[in-house]
Amino acid sequence: MDNHTVQLTQKLAAAGCQHPEQAAKNIELLAPDAAVRSQLEAVLPSLLTGLKRVPDPDLALNNL
Repeated sequence: MDNHTVQLTQKLAAAGCQHPEQAAKNIELLAPDAAVRSQLEAVLPSLLTGLKRVPDPDLALNNL
């Protein structure tokens, strides 16, 4: 697991994900290349804030 994935996993755990490793993999699947990854990084803080507000953050990410 690279450093970026580790950091993302930690952020997802802090946002309430019960399965942060899988959640990180799911997010990375949304960003298959550098351009999309850059755009995703721009919205990640808002996404993490939103995940803290929902009852099941893992389900929310799966539905995304």
